[in-house]
Amino acid sequence: MEEKLYEYLDRLKERYPVVAFVVDVIEVYLDRRVSRSSAELAYYLLLTLFPLLIMVISAVGWLPLESEMVTAFLKTIVPAQSFELISDYVTYVLSRQSIGLFLAGLIMSITASSAAFRSLLSISAEIYGRRTFRGIWYMLTSLLFSVLLLVLVYVSLIVVLTGNWFFQWFRNLFYMLPLPTNLKWIRLLILFGVALLFLTLLYRVTAPWGNKRPPVVKGAVSIAVLLVGASALFSTFINFSARYSTVYGSLASVIILMVWLYLCGNIVILGNVLNYVWWRRKQGLPVRFLLEKRL
Repeated sequence: MEEKLYEYLDRLKERYPVVAFVVDVIEVYLDRRVSRSSAELAYYLLLTLFPLLIMVISAVGWLPLESEMVTAFLKTIVPAQSFELISDYVTYVLSRQSIGLFLAGLIMSITASSAAFRSLLSISAEIYGRRTFRGIWYMLTSLLFSVLLLVLVYVSLIVVLTGNWFFQWFRNLFYMLPLPTNLKWIRLLILFGVALLFLTLLYRVTAPWGNKRPPVVKGAVSIAVLLVGASALFSTFINFSARYSTVYGSLASVIILMVWLYLCGNIVILGNVLNYVWWRRKQGLPVRFLLEKRL
């Protein structure tokens, strides 16, 4: 039975290139144990999230902003069922501004996010079969990329929350394009652009260095779109699951947040899998190889 299934798959792969690509992606996903690494990444992202909120919101709190404006922005990117938990947290931080709170959030954010980045470097080494950085460069790169992440998040928040002037400048610059007049859609476009930039840099840094480097733009674009779509579908699915709060009680918001981060971790690592499969197929090389030959 199993042999017939593999024969049928081989025929489909020969006949339909798309099927061959999807099968290769699934094989790499399972062979490299991406789901296990996604759980590790989700854990570090959860550790990063609240210190990051402390740091960013403490910094944003020095600007003339109302807490309702900040929470309304977060409502567009966080699952609705976890929003109440984060909203209370944001309101608390905004009401207690201090340099000590900012520095504590900054240090904890860099520590946790650098650990998350190191987990991405490890799974990327497994996917591509060779490490990108070793020794002291391994630690320095994770710290530098963590700082870059914090800068991107902070700048994007400032532009989105206080940037009516930016939207007007953007419209004047690209007046020939049919840009939306609704500020909400422009904010979403900016967030998508920031996510795309971050993913492109992430996949470029974690990919092996050498003369023939893997492509990363296609994977970054695909994953940026997939992240938006998957988050929307996940939120819709939870809305239809009306009894989740009865089952989990007060832990429902935390559990949903963890599941959402795990889903996002899977999707982000999937981008490296896509880039790897595209790269190997472009070179005419087999996608799979033995575990012992990877590192």
